Amino acid sequence: AAAYSLDDFLAHGFITMRAEVYAGGRTDRALRGYHAAMTMASPRVFHHHAHQLVALSEPETLVTRLAALRVPTLFIAGVPDGICAHSRALLDRHAVRWVGIEPAGHWVHIDQPDQFAAAVAGFLAPL
Repeated sequence: AAAYSLDDFLAHGFITMRAEVYAGGRTDRALRGYHAAMTMASPRVFHHHAHQLVALSEPETLVTRLAALRVPTLFIAGVPDGICAHSRALLDRHAVRWVGIEPAGHWVHIDQPDQFAAAVAGFLAPL
C-alpha cells in the first residue's frame, strides 16, 4: 500500500489489494478474515498506516527495543512466510528469544493455533 501515492491508492490500489487478498483467501483462512476486515477499512487510513508501518520498520530498531526489555520476552513468528531471514538474523544477533512455528505466515495464531498456544504456554509456565 505504501508503494502507491495516496491518489493512486484511492483510485485503484486499495481495490487491487483487496481483490488480491480475496483471491488468496480461497486457500488461506487468515486472508479470508483479513479480506473481511479490509471491506470495513478506510482506504485513506489504510494507506496512512502502511506508511507508518514502513517508517517503524525501516530503521530496524524494534529488535533493539525488544532486547532492552527487562521482562521475559518471546517473539513468535510464522515460518516461512511470517518473518524473513533478515529479521530472524536480527533477532539472533540481538539475543531476542524467538520461536518459529511452521508452516505459518504472518498470522501464526490463525495458521497454527495449537502450536501458537503451546509456545505461549511453554513461555509462561516458568514465570
